[in-house]
This record gives sequence, C-alpha cells and structure tokens, in this order.
Amino acid sequence: MTARLYKDGNEIGNATFQGSAAWSNQFFYNTGVSPGIYTASVRFERRRIFGWQSVETAYTNSIAVNAVATPNFNVDGQPIPANGVPINVCASIISLNAAATDCETTYWVGIHERDLWWNRTYQYEWGLWSSGQAPNNISLQQLSVNSAAYWINGPANRKGNVLFCGYLDAPTNSVERHYMVEVCTAEPSWQCKYALLKLDCAC
Repeated sequence: MTARLYKDGNEIGNATFQGSAAWSNQFFYNTGVSPGIYTASVRFERRRIFGWQSVETAYTNSIAVNAVATPNFNVDGQPIPANGVPINVCASIISLNAAATDCETTYWVGIHERDLWWNRTYQYEWGLWSSGQAPNNISLQQLSVNSAAYWINGPANRKGNVLFCGYLDAPTNSVERHYMVEVCTAEPSWQCKYALLKLDCAC
C-alpha cells in the first residue's frame, strides 16, 4: 500500500507499507499541519511473479483545517506581564478585553483563587465556555455573580460571590488573596493565556 497525503492538491507526504488482508493502521510522522484542505489516497498493489500489479486506488474525503486559534487579552487595558507579576486592578470593575484572541470559534474564561506565588487554594474556581469570537469588556465581576452555573471548585458559600480583596490566612493576615484569570481556545488544541490579578478594594 502506498499512502499519499495532499494539502491543497499538493503532495506533502507519502509512505509505503505492507498490510494484512484485512486492515492496516499507519501514520504520517513529523508532518506539520497548517491551514488548508487535506486529502489522502491509498494505492493497493499485490505482488506478482515479476514485480507488482496495481489493484485499486482509493481517495479520502477532504478535511478542512482552519487557522490555529490563539488566546490573547488584557485586563483593564493593562497588558499581561511576561514575568508573571500581578496586575493591580480596581475591585469594583474588572474588564477583561479578549478581542485580540485570534481565529477562535469558542473561548473559555476561567478564574482560580491563588496566592502571590500562583499557588491554587481550590477555594474559588469557575470557568465558562462561550461560542463565537471573544469580545472586549467582559465583566469578571458579573461572571462571578453567576458562577454557580459554571462552578469548578470551592465551598458552596463562595458560589455566586464577586471577586474580593483580603487575606487568605485570616487572622494572621500575611498572605494576600490573588486571582488567576485565563482565556483559552480549544481548536485544534487547548491553548491558554494567564494573568495574576491583585484587587484594590479602595476603588
């Protein structure tokens, strides 16, 4: 069997292998996938006394591969620091601007309560899938109010609560509360971008 892989009508890979009389399961290795229309063909041959005889050539349906979706966002207009330091945001209005996310058909917004060193508390976590393209001006506080519908982890009395300031270890008050926000896309693979938020309750 000789299998050939095509992208937009041009051959990009081929492999010849021997299968049983019933089936064969082979792969194209180290073949990059980029946007385009993919098809494949398989030519079946059988050995004769002298050489090979072609039996049949079969063709697959077309598979369309879209551009890779890439998450991107800022919070209250502040870019995400590459070094992971927290972004200081006003607690009353936290605006997630995700319109810079590219090529998505669905997107995920999630919140995880953390400490300054990004350690999870498992006390307040929710996440929500939405269809379409990610917009700007996503209110994290409004999503938090409705979080019981898409709750992940934490005690029941935290469901539906807004993001709030304070310390994780009251009454010693030595570790301040932070939140990790993530925007993710799912096609063709799960990709996320993260930021750590520190809330200012004075505004």
